[in-house]
Amino acid sequence: MRKKLAIVFGTRPEAIKMLPVIKAAKERSNEIETTVINTGQHKEMCNAVMQYFSIEPDIDFAIMKQNQTLSSVTATVLEKATSVFTERRPDFVLVHGDTTTAFAVSLACFYLKIPVGHVEAGLRTQDLQSPFPEEMNRTFIDMVSDYFFAPTQKNQQNLLKENIKENKIIVTGNTVIDAVKLVAASLVARNYTPRFLSGLEPFHRDNLHGQNYILVTAHRRESFGKPFEDICTGLKSVADRYPSMSLAYPVHLNPSVKNVVLERLSKEKNILLLEPQDYESFVWLMMNSKLIISDSGGIQEEGPALQKQVVIMRETTERPEIIETQWGFLAGTNPEKILQYTSAALDTNTEKLPENPFGDGKAAKRIIDYIIQDSTHD
Repeated sequence: MRKKLAIVFGTRPEAIKMLPVIKAAKERSNEIETTVINTGQHKEMCNAVMQYFSIEPDIDFAIMKQNQTLSSVTATVLEKATSVFTERRPDFVLVHGDTTTAFAVSLACFYLKIPVGHVEAGLRTQDLQSPFPEEMNRTFIDMVSDYFFAPTQKNQQNLLKENIKENKIIVTGNTVIDAVKLVAASLVARNYTPRFLSGLEPFHRDNLHGQNYILVTAHRRESFGKPFEDICTGLKSVADRYPSMSLAYPVHLNPSVKNVVLERLSKEKNILLLEPQDYESFVWLMMNSKLIISDSGGIQEEGPALQKQVVIMRETTERPEIIETQWGFLAGTNPEKILQYTSAALDTNTEKLPENPFGDGKAAKRIIDYIIQDSTHD
């Protein structure tokens, strides 16, 4: 009898990183029965990613609502996951990373005594407030998980220090490398360019076509308020230092981000504020940029995979490999450091840097191979 696997996600980053796993699982449908569950924590952004990868969820919790809080998301996902898992009783549930979706689903599984596999296990900053609430989420998930799919050796060491049994930890690489390599190869094969380029004013259009731009993303919850204002000051300093370059910034829809960005950066001639982009267009923006300035976690892995350095606008990183290999610089939200490290990165010859430390694009296959192999030994 085939074992029953449930794969759960709810945000755009989770969807991007879990869709290669879903694809790998469905290719082994004669050996494992897979149910795909979308909690809907991010509705539109998540749906766009699923459409791109031609994946339809079997179950959609559709929890997203205006002004949702961490508490409301946690409670709703916990209740719905408990109901579905009580009825369907999967043999194994995969969650990803450090989201509220993954936290609540793993808690539901713990209550129901259903084994959990944690994809992207073992990332740590050792500071529960940074990033918030992600560090708490992933620490808790690893407390209740049964199997740990760690992207790197350092993640494995973090888990061993927390007394996780070594035979339960599988070093796989990060599944985001699987996703970004797949998309990048497709873009090159099709000579793809985003539709929005044609509507830009000549300065920005020429810079984006000519790869003369810096890609920017910033949206972290712990930076809201004064730190985010400092980020904008730093970005303005970069724009002033490099007036011939564009800073292309797809702006997050959260009012705590969007309102500040529009107020402080909309009048800067060489800062291009864009709507949030679909994943295909965003990968194109990463591929063709000179550099990425970001507070994202996933971009710290995607950047090096695409041979791009990342200036990290966070006080801590759970991915120290990017600093050690010089693919990244930890600037925090300090405007002077953002400018300093941007200049340093632009002066770096990336051809002399080591290989991407986060994986080889085969993580999803390793995860599914392990699950199927393990199930045959029950």
